[in-house]
Amino acid sequence: AGRSEQTSQAVLLYNENDQVRLENQFVAVIPTVIEVKKVYKKLINFFHIAYGEGQDVSYPFNFSIFCQTYNLRSILTYNCLQTLDRNSVIKLSKEFSKKTTITFKVSQVALSYYLLKNPNYTDVVQTILRTYGGVFEQVVTLNHALIASKANTQVSKVHDILLSLDTDDILNYTYQDFDSSIAFLVPREDDRTVNSISHHIKAHAQTKKKQIQSVKQYLTNNATCRTIQLLAYFEEKKDVPCGTCDVCIKKSRKKDTSNLEVNDAILTALKEKPASSRDLCKLPYDEKTILKTLNALLEQQIIIVTPANTYKLK
Repeated sequence: AGRSEQTSQAVLLYNENDQVRLENQFVAVIPTVIEVKKVYKKLINFFHIAYGEGQDVSYPFNFSIFCQTYNLRSILTYNCLQTLDRNSVIKLSKEFSKKTTITFKVSQVALSYYLLKNPNYTDVVQTILRTYGGVFEQVVTLNHALIASKANTQVSKVHDILLSLDTDDILNYTYQDFDSSIAFLVPREDDRTVNSISHHIKAHAQTKKKQIQSVKQYLTNNATCRTIQLLAYFEEKKDVPCGTCDVCIKKSRKKDTSNLEVNDAILTALKEKPASSRDLCKLPYDEKTILKTLNALLEQQIIIVTPANTYKLK
């Protein structure tokens, strides 16, 4: 939009429900110090970390199970974890994967005989053999989704087949389900751990609320130039309106169309035939007023410029 000095228009669509949703989705889930303490306490209980211990220890972490275990709101809980991460209490690494390792315990010949008896496993096993080398000699990390995609099946079916192969002593299958990992960066000190970062939590919450309030003000402020509003958000000062936003154009229309007589005279002339600005300036009015009125009519898209550089009604 607006490339090569072309004009462009941006349209913002919203209704009253969107403002309510803005409050519910963002303001209501900004964590307080009390909420961060609660999540931190549940977290150390979840991993059974003793007081004064836990520093520099990592754990695989299933976020969904954690929330279900303690009946926690997922979005608010995630924001609390992000707060602890941002303040170097924990390090939250988003894995969102199933960590799996396999290694075959039988020879290729024995595997072939096994697949003759269990043909339903053939597609998945052959896909694994084609995708990973060395599965008969070493432990290989396997990607469920990749194998499921190549074998044109579901991840759950790949998992079930690998479980059966492990049960039948064909391979060793190590499966670990987690969607992230957590490393504790400081020892457990309960409330003292969170109290030391409480001022950062409060400052962050205040900043987020201020940002959201700025968005709401931008929606409803139709008196101040949009560019001035945006620059003020980034703490930059601009006194001169941009002249191109909807607020400035609206003010310009009111000002430029105040001389209805000039406006009507131009439209009457263009009803007869297209005319150049030179021709229109021959009307019995001030030239500057005529040119301003032409610009206002163009901005309102009442008239357009032809390839012959004349004006005509749209």
